[in-house]
Amino acid sequence: MGIYFALQPYVGTEEIGWVCILGAAPFAVCGFFTYHGMTAEQLLWAWVKSEIFCPKRLVFKSDTYYYTALQPAIRAGTKRKRGSPMENARYFLHVTDTHLCFDAEAPDTCCTEHALRSLYQTAFAWDHRPTFVLITGDLVHEGTSADYARTKDLLQELDEQYHTKTHPALDNHDIRKNFNSAFRGQAFDQPVDYCEHRFSRKCSSHFQN
Repeated sequence: MGIYFALQPYVGTEEIGWVCILGAAPFAVCGFFTYHGMTAEQLLWAWVKSEIFCPKRLVFKSDTYYYTALQPAIRAGTKRKRGSPMENARYFLHVTDTHLCFDAEAPDTCCTEHALRSLYQTAFAWDHRPTFVLITGDLVHEGTSADYARTKDLLQELDEQYHTKTHPALDNHDIRKNFNSAFRGQAFDQPVDYCEHRFSRKCSSHFQN
């Protein structure tokens, strides 16, 4: 409208119409513009609020342990080469969803006793020898007391062979009652403090020693 009245004394109506179309084109294009889910007017309003009405300096503050652990290296301007060992580092082996099976005809989704032994043999041949092993569920495939008992015997044997300590933890498919019967000698079905107390104390001692 402003263009029309500004040009009316100087040019004809047809020319003014074309100029008005050109003047309205940028606003028409804004109707098809989006940025991070915001329309053009929403983006403009966000900019006005952040730069004019409520200007402030944004500072990144991380709440992750990984970022905190890297602070000395970040301040020193150094970066550890990928694959190179960290100084005075302790390592542990994390195995998950083993679904251990002890039947002769185990399904493909199971981990056999032979496979777990091979895993330990490979891991403890590394230059960075694991300090301990954490196995998170599902531990066994069928969840029977007999399978948990055999798992306990197997893990004890592997611990003695490789001079380590294996800490098992449960998952949604594990049967708590049968696990308690094998690993704790008490067949009860309640939230297990096995990992909370046994693992946390042993884990902290591993890294302190």
